[in-house]
Amino acid sequence: MPGHEVLAPLLPAGESLTEDIDHSDVRPGAHDYCNVRVDKKVALAMEVSRQTAYADLKYAMDDYRNLEEVTLGGRVKSAGVGENGAIAWLRCEPKEGQPRSDAVSGRPYQALVVEFNVGDPDLVPEDPSGRRRDIGAFLRAYLPGLEKAWCAAG
Repeated sequence: MPGHEVLAPLLPAGESLTEDIDHSDVRPGAHDYCNVRVDKKVALAMEVSRQTAYADLKYAMDDYRNLEEVTLGGRVKSAGVGENGAIAWLRCEPKEGQPRSDAVSGRPYQALVVEFNVGDPDLVPEDPSGRRRDIGAFLRAYLPGLEKAWCAAG
């Protein structure tokens, strides 16, 4: 995970911080979930999944409050940041030893999508532009490590 300086603004104050990871696919490196909990309540929910094609940001508009497109460059094909989370699609060939194709369709994986939600999705942040800035900073800090772990060089 990125450094404390970009994660801390997204989390509420609390006594305990825990993380739980779930590999929903029997093949690690195909589809993972991670929840960061503060005092046993989910404060950040993240999903990373391989895709056989890219999707357009318009398909995620209803999943985030006031989602706005952002340009991140590099492998990122499409990305958006909202007041309660973010999503990004990356060009990403699997690394050696990772699942190379969808188990059902057999089509090769070409992309990786990372999406995360912060806090209670029904609560409007006190400072929406500040929240969006913090979410964007976290996304930008998280992507390099994600690419290194999930994507072949290129």
